[in-house]
Amino acid sequence: SKSWVLTNATSGTGAIDPAAKGGVLLLDSDAAANNQGVQIQLGGAVGASSFIASANSKIYYEARIKAADLGSGPTLQIFAGLSEVDTTLFASAANSSANHVGFEAINTLSLSYVHEKAGTRVSDTSAGTIADDTYIKVGFLIDGLTSITPVVDGVAGTKQTASIPIVAMTPSFVCHSSGTTDPILHVDWVACIQQEDIAN
Repeated sequence: SKSWVLTNATSGTGAIDPAAKGGVLLLDSDAAANNQGVQIQLGGAVGASSFIASANSKIYYEARIKAADLGSGPTLQIFAGLSEVDTTLFASAANSSANHVGFEAINTLSLSYVHEKAGTRVSDTSAGTIADDTYIKVGFLIDGLTSITPVVDGVAGTKQTASIPIVAMTPSFVCHSSGTTDPILHVDWVACIQQEDIAN
């Protein structure tokens, strides 16, 4: 199986919380410095990307996450979803990956659904709200090459039909600080499968 590859922007750690039922991954920005923190991708740079949208397939993704240690204001930069392999998914408080699908909050507690194809981005800034130390389930369905439907806590959002990425992507998470506290992204679980109709 493919291992997870952790990289950081100056600081950041990843560790399993053994006290949490079933184990929870803690992605700790480990700094109260702006734009510093940690990311993790399944597979990293070696044969990593397992999910490629195609006309005859559906890709289902869901993760249960929470952000903690947020302080009194917008103190985090997070992402949860699929992305092409990129060791610096966030740069200067922006998602710099050219191909991704997921959810992010950058210098805000408002959660956005986002996806990008070769640098052309689609976003819905009303996907939800981040509450300190409160779990939320985020997911999406990529239906062929025609649409992506975001889902938050089991409720489907607006179906998106433009700029669907068609390159290989892998499960990815980011947790950076906005410069006042050192937020921690808790990843309880992530599931991603691709159902594909293949002629025998």
